[in-house]
Amino acid sequence: MRFCLSIVLFTVLFLSSPLWAQNESEYHFVDLRHIDFNNDQAIELDYNWLFYWKQLLTPDQLKALPDHAIYTPLMRWQDIKTEDKTLDSSFGYATYHLSLLIADNLPLMALQIPYAFSSSKVWINNKLILQNGNVAKTKKETRHLQLNATIPFSQIGDTLDIVIQVANFYHNNGGLIEAPILGTAKTLLKKEKQTIMADMIFIGSLMFIGMSFLFLFFFFWNKDKAILYFSVLCIFWSYRSLSDGYAPLALSFEWLPWIYHVKLEYIAMFSSGLCGSMFLSTIFKKFSHRLYPKIITWLISAFILLTVLAPSRLYTQLLNVFLLLMGVNLLYAIIVVFIAAKNKLKGSSLATVSILLGTLVLGVHVLTHIFFNTNDLNVVLLNSGYVVVILLNSFLLGQRFSKSFYTLENLQLSTLGQKKEISAQAEKLNSINNELKEKSDMLKEKNKEVSLANNTLERQVKKRTARLSAINKELDTFLYRSSHDLKQPISSISGLLYLAKKIVIDKTSLEFFDKIALVNNSMDELVSKLNIVSTIKYHQVSYSLVSMKSLIMKLKTTIMEVVKEKNNISFLLSGEDKLITDVFLLEKILYQLFLNSAIWVDHVSTSITITCNISVDQEAIKITVRDNGPGIARKNAHEIFEMYKVGNETVKGHGLGLYIVDKAIEKLNGQIQLNNSQKKGASFTITIPVAQAVPGLEVKDKMTVSNIQC
Repeated sequence: MRFCLSIVLFTVLFLSSPLWAQNESEYHFVDLRHIDFNNDQAIELDYNWLFYWKQLLTPDQLKALPDHAIYTPLMRWQDIKTEDKTLDSSFGYATYHLSLLIADNLPLMALQIPYAFSSSKVWINNKLILQNGNVAKTKKETRHLQLNATIPFSQIGDTLDIVIQVANFYHNNGGLIEAPILGTAKTLLKKEKQTIMADMIFIGSLMFIGMSFLFLFFFFWNKDKAILYFSVLCIFWSYRSLSDGYAPLALSFEWLPWIYHVKLEYIAMFSSGLCGSMFLSTIFKKFSHRLYPKIITWLISAFILLTVLAPSRLYTQLLNVFLLLMGVNLLYAIIVVFIAAKNKLKGSSLATVSILLGTLVLGVHVLTHIFFNTNDLNVVLLNSGYVVVILLNSFLLGQRFSKSFYTLENLQLSTLGQKKEISAQAEKLNSINNELKEKSDMLKEKNKEVSLANNTLERQVKKRTARLSAINKELDTFLYRSSHDLKQPISSISGLLYLAKKIVIDKTSLEFFDKIALVNNSMDELVSKLNIVSTIKYHQVSYSLVSMKSLIMKLKTTIMEVVKEKNNISFLLSGEDKLITDVFLLEKILYQLFLNSAIWVDHVSTSITITCNISVDQEAIKITVRDNGPGIARKNAHEIFEMYKVGNETVKGHGLGLYIVDKAIEKLNGQIQLNNSQKKGASFTITIPVAQAVPGLEVKDKMTVSNIQC
């Protein structure tokens, strides 16, 4: 029993695999005498054929019953298996042989022969009926050409002997893949005519639509790139369909190698995919990802570049990869269209129907090609589906056109209205311009008069300015000389008073002498201050390193001599001790401020406290001087820095101290601000710009002091 089962299993496996035929008469006859071809029935000869690898045999040579034939169904050469291995090659040459037994009373018969990869010769009953290209054993001698053909023949007897030679040295798919079809000439030729009609309608429709839209884009409306993409898609697709089935260029230009025709066919196919993707991306730009056009362009450009540069064996393998890419692309297009439809974009419903129908048709086509390795579909239905898809997209583009033209028409009407309005405004502007021109002429006349007046005034101002400069110079000279000239008589009066007090003993006279001395001292102080004003004006700023502690000690000694009856004066210093500035001007500034505080406080308090705070940053030196006096009346605060202005009427003075301070600070390009608090003392803040780098001067050891009493 086990032996019998083993025999059955071996037989099944043996018959289901390609076999080596030791004698072809044992295997290659197929009995079709039971088939009634009269009722339009056609039979695919999808049987096991005798296959002679690396042999080109004629019918006469096959009569000798050569050995080493493989008994195999039709498939790609690289998939055919021998006893121990596959051929694993798509390049080479081979002979196919099949013998049929058919009825002998049949009408005129025909054989529909699909194209082989990539050149072929066909014999029926020892008669050569078809030759596509040139079949040879070398690449140099072989001329490739792929064509479908339906060949009628007269049947004599009941035996039909079919021999097919195939050679391939270019395409990745080698051999006879699809089975020939046997039927009556009437049936097969009718089917061929239907296929040609469907193809011509499809190709003609694509070419007409593509050329129409291309003409429209270049001559009427080149603003919308979707038109260009759609037209190029239709043209490339029509060329690819024409080249795939009928190879018109290969027949018309036989001198051009077949490989270039295939390159053009693949480039057209890849380019149509790119244009279709860019068309949808442009139509639904708002809803597709911004990187989508770049990604699809780079991917398909890589396909095209490989087709141009790579050998045929490589780029002919890209077809299935490209079809898978287009499948993914269609899925993404469906998502984008549904999003557009959800957002109620105009035209999205039409696009949805078009995409879904296109996906269905292309999906059936792609799946059949990839998984069944055949194009044997109902060409009429398939092409009709594609034509409907193209027409729907044409309607979508037409709808886009109509929207653009409607918008354009509205814009034209709006433009006409705006033109009329602009024309009215232009007339109004012309009249205004005329008025403006008249006024402009009047203004020019007035400007001439004003210009003459300005020139006259400028000359007068220059004369007066020169005169004032001369007077100021004479005044400065007078002030300087008078201050020096008055010093001598004032000193003489002081000396005479001193001698008079030594000689005269009359009490009344001595009292008068004291009053004369007070007046004389006041006069001496006034002259000294006027001299200081003049000196500051002509002083050249010179920077040096100053110790604030030493300077304040010196000023305290001087002030104590002036205010002799007030011994309780304290100075508090805080902040930076070392500064780089003009010591002469700084001394005049601080002396006048300190003296001003000592004199004012002297009238209201027995204790005088003057605080000086110094801070330095990268831009300025800031010095704040405060006292514990009565402050300055608000009504006088705005004029205390003017000449001969006194801030407190209870204190007798010349009104020159703060004027000197202001002029000295002005000489240093600084500023002074009064921070007045009446009855709580006066506070002055002085801001002096930091001196630029002075050669030889640098504060090496910075020292900060805090409330040091001087």
